[in-house]
Amino acid sequence: MMLLIMAVMAVQAQVNFSVKYKRVNATTIDIVFTGTAQPGWHIYSTNIGEGGPTRAQFGVDKIKGAKLKGALKAGPGAKTMQDPIFEMPVTFFEGHATFTQRVELLDKDYELKGYLKYGACNDENCLPPTSVNASVKGTDGPAQVTASRMPFLRSPERFKKKLTVIGIMGQTQGVQSAIRPPIKPKKKM
Repeated sequence: MMLLIMAVMAVQAQVNFSVKYKRVNATTIDIVFTGTAQPGWHIYSTNIGEGGPTRAQFGVDKIKGAKLKGALKAGPGAKTMQDPIFEMPVTFFEGHATFTQRVELLDKDYELKGYLKYGACNDENCLPPTSVNASVKGTDGPAQVTASRMPFLRSPERFKKKLTVIGIMGQTQGVQSAIRPPIKPKKKM
């Protein structure tokens, strides 16, 4: 049993990930996962089909005051090859892999607990699906706009547009006049 645990730990040591957080603007944060694989190992990308190896994906355990903005994006450097074991094309990284998950902040107070789930193999072994945790929490998100702070939000009547119709001659008529235009005799030409 101890030998099996040591073997799994040695295989998992072949791929390491770090996590960084990048503030894009006042309402957006990027969670950037950067992986390094030992020679001969590949980390699978995000666009792996059903029946293939474990693809990279972002999962959420908890989210409050924020939302994911799009899917997990793979960085540059991916290769695509026909895999003889899975009998399908697979996209993977050798050496280094970068994955980015964009998060949109909705409230002043926000929290996200999530993880990158990925798969990696060499020519002889595959790691079991592996996760890298990520956690973002802050109080510097956008302030919520409320009706009490923005009086124009309380009275939507201010924004109602008076409907008008421009006549053939360029004259503006009220809606009632446009619905029931006065009957005029035709002019002789």
